[in-house]
Amino acid sequence: MKPQFSILVPTYNQADFLKEALDSLLAQSVQDWEAVVVDDGSTDHTAEVLKQYTALDPRIRAFTQQNGGTAAALNTALSQARGTWICWLSSDDLFTPDKLAVHQRWFTLCPDCKFFFTYFRLRIEATGQTFNQHGLWGPLPQRRYQALGLLVRNFISGISVCIHREVFDKLGGFSQELRYGQDYDRWLWISSQYPGVFIPEWTCISRNHAGQGSEVFPQACYYDTARAAVRFLSRVSLPDMVPLCDLSRPDTAVDVLNEALRIALEADAFLYWFGATPALFFNCFKWIAHYPDETVRSALWQMAEERLTGAAGALPESAFAHMVRVMLLAAVSRTPAAAETEVNPAWAGQQLYCDLTLAGDPRKQALEKYFCEFMHTELFPPDLNIAGLSVAVACGPEELAWVQQRAQNWVRQGADVLILCEGAAELAYRQGVYILRCSFQHLLDRNLPGSFTVGLHTCTTTLPVQAQQVHVFNRNFNLSEHSRRCSQKLSLKRLRKRLDFRRIINHFIGT
Repeated sequence: MKPQFSILVPTYNQADFLKEALDSLLAQSVQDWEAVVVDDGSTDHTAEVLKQYTALDPRIRAFTQQNGGTAAALNTALSQARGTWICWLSSDDLFTPDKLAVHQRWFTLCPDCKFFFTYFRLRIEATGQTFNQHGLWGPLPQRRYQALGLLVRNFISGISVCIHREVFDKLGGFSQELRYGQDYDRWLWISSQYPGVFIPEWTCISRNHAGQGSEVFPQACYYDTARAAVRFLSRVSLPDMVPLCDLSRPDTAVDVLNEALRIALEADAFLYWFGATPALFFNCFKWIAHYPDETVRSALWQMAEERLTGAAGALPESAFAHMVRVMLLAAVSRTPAAAETEVNPAWAGQQLYCDLTLAGDPRKQALEKYFCEFMHTELFPPDLNIAGLSVAVACGPEELAWVQQRAQNWVRQGADVLILCEGAAELAYRQGVYILRCSFQHLLDRNLPGSFTVGLHTCTTTLPVQAQQVHVFNRNFNLSEHSRRCSQKLSLKRLRKRLDFRRIINHFIGT
């Protein structure tokens, strides 16, 4: 007979903690459960503990596999689980005695919900202190904005969840590519199709101790989370993220865009922990461009322009500020993101590495380690002559491939680059380079805040805009000093007219 609950218990070299975790299951007031324990290649006395507990209670079922990480162990447990509802208990954590009873009660209160999560208590092993009414790790958004809210912070504790088996049957198990972010990745996908119900009760105890992965390499948790968020955004649309919202209603459409842009402009959101990436902006612009009602579509573009205008003038110079300025130009020119664009977070990671290196920030070492161990690639060191430069380049369609190739080299060495090209409206992000195709007429006679400083043009194409619009913006680079290095004495006015992208690129990169 199928149990009502299957509790997945992945474990690796935590034999002593495992005993307490299993004892917390045996203490449950609800008895209709099974525990599926997967030993992920432990080398301590985990096998002896499992032998003892499987003999003690047949509801505890044990499986052993070669070490593959938490996601692999969870997926093995899922494949063996027989229950209707799935819970997760890490082997170093505990359930409160009424954990399953609380969920049973909420099944009745919310019969259509397939996904529940709760508060958790926090125990600090080093001090023995327990916070019995610990809050969530992040702000709890409205239920209709759950997937969007997860882009800011992960407010869902994995050991607090209770998920209907149907959800995993439809969406699949945990991503083994994300060693530290496999749980967050699942919550994103589940929230976008089965928005969860938050239960304001404390049903589990999370331990904090020196041996857990989040303490051994804490930065990897943030990098994995950001990568999961970008990958998610590259594979869903904005409507996919808000399944409870009727976007055919103009007032709802405005509310959703307002919330999405608020999050997209939050520089410290989890989404940006791996560097500034335009994935959420792209989702917004694709959706606006295809909104069926022309009047509402125009209002949504105007709203995006106003929000970005307000942000662009207030941001300190950074790769994030460069991205916001590019998005402002796209909103002003009513340019949608390219349909096939999938943002690769590694490009943003490279730019983040250059910024950390320039700032002498020791976090660059963690980023180097992450790229080496998790992404199996190396980072490019910044060129101090280029790094910190935020540049916009105008070119003709016939020059785009040539300019893009060299711009990619520039990005790898620390610059933030936008290429503007006359043509059918389209915004793309390729190898770290923003490419905005639009009619230049849209950008004329506009006083855009926080825009680039000195206009660049190629040999054959110039962009006739005012000085405050499409230009080179420079954080740590002196144009007067540059002109002396080039043995040219040019005033800023003459420089604006005569700077040549090919000469600048060749001078700095030597190509």
